[in-house]
Amino acid sequence: MTPGRAITMLDRQLSKHGQAATFIREADDAPAVMVPVRVHIRGYSAKETGGGINQGDSAVTISPTDWTKTGIAGLPERLDRIRVSGRERVIENVDPVYLADALVRLDLQVRG
Repeated sequence: MTPGRAITMLDRQLSKHGQAATFIREADDAPAVMVPVRVHIRGYSAKETGGGINQGDSAVTISPTDWTKTGIAGLPERLDRIRVSGRERVIENVDPVYLADALVRLDLQVRG
């Protein structure tokens, strides 16, 4: 599978089954940046908890297509936030997924 194909498939799934969300980044010396993104969010199973994943944490997936549209340089960072269904969650971990050196998915661990 090519990176382009993997991204196209993810975009299609997020379009059909994802949720609207808002990515939020704050800095001390600038106004907050709030941009819309489409995400898939799910809770972790009991088997997945531990090793820094707490009960109540959630896994969020963002497509690089949506991330590029935000205009934010770099990747999401720890302590940035995501608002989904009115609930704001703090990003604890960012796991970029690459295929043939191309970013094909952003997996986030969020808390809150």
